[in-house]
Amino acid sequence: MAQTVKKNERNKHYKSRMLTLFKNIAKWIKEGSFTKALSFVPEAQKAIDTAAKKNIIYKRNADRKKSAIAKMINTAALKGAAADVLVATKKTPTQKTLTKKTTTKKASS
Repeated sequence: MAQTVKKNERNKHYKSRMLTLFKNIAKWIKEGSFTKALSFVPEAQKAIDTAAKKNIIYKRNADRKKSAIAKMINTAALKGAAADVLVATKKTPTQKTLTKKTTTKKASS
């Protein structure tokens, strides 16, 4: 039992940091300060990855949290909260993807 208490004390910092950043990003997006939220996304992702690496949370839980952050950011950007901040970087289709390959069927005899 004493080992569990020590382990919990060691891990409390990482989990607290991760959850605090996650909640703050959600709060900032809701308040409308998108640039502030966007600036803390890499820090939050790093905190989530660190918690997963130290087995404080499961890897897939970490993936879900990072996905939720990305979804919040993208949703806010689509609603127009940061049309000037976030620049869409879509890949332009190449010539190879634009031309379809046509196959000819052999006539059966």
